[in-house]
Amino acid sequence: MNKGPAVAAPLSKLEQLEAFYTAEYLKQVKILVLLEATIEEAEDAVQKAMVRHRHILAVCRWQAPS
Repeated sequence: MNKGPAVAAPLSKLEQLEAFYTAEYLKQVKILVLLEATIEEAEDAVQKAMVRHRHILAVCRWQAPS
């Protein structure tokens, strides 16, 4: 018996961040290289920004009133 198409569960905040990271990482690295960063500098900067953003999400979630 076919119940129709499966509906995906909403993405968690971490899954949303990972999807964003996957979709945007290379774009952001390329932009920084165009702004005269080396590839290594650009990759490091994007990775640090993503980690910082993930940390901010965790802190906001931890401080949120229940």
